[in-house]
Amino acid sequence: MSDDEIDKLVVEHLTTLSQILALYHHLEDSLALGRFQLAKTRHNLPGNGSRISSTAYNLHEMSTRGATLRIMTCTNEASGDGDETTSKAMPQFQVVDDLLVDGVHMDPTADPIRWFAGVLVPASLRRAQASFRRSIHLSINLANLRTKLEASSQRLRILINARGNQKSDDADLLNLRAK
Repeated sequence: MSDDEIDKLVVEHLTTLSQILALYHHLEDSLALGRFQLAKTRHNLPGNGSRISSTAYNLHEMSTRGATLRIMTCTNEASGDGDETTSKAMPQFQVVDDLLVDGVHMDPTADPIRWFAGVLVPASLRRAQASFRRSIHLSINLANLRTKLEASSQRLRILINARGNQKSDDADLLNLRAK
């Protein structure tokens, strides 16, 4: 538990914090773009886009087709660095998209965008959907980084406390030698 080890952990901690702030800005931009594209679609559709709202879709169709996203939490055991082992597992979050047939390709009949626009989907509505999907993935990345930041904070706290205890032991030893 040298100063170099603590310095390295502080740099890692600050790097993670910087990544979190950058992701927050990307999430903000993605949500704003999605809302803008959705408003643009509603404005351009005949009837002032009244079909694009929560009253436009069939709840029965929504529940039977399984157009949902779930967040799966995996736990990866944290590795110990010799003197420090953690018994807690650091959770990792990931998106499970039920619309993906084979894990990569989406089933076009189950695409929820068709509930609002039918077969001819406006490009701005597709862009809005893409922005909101990107927001979901950014949120997952944010959750993973927040977990990493919390683990880093806890480890840093342990190292600083251990270093403080070591310095107080060294001071006690020096006081004993002086007497």
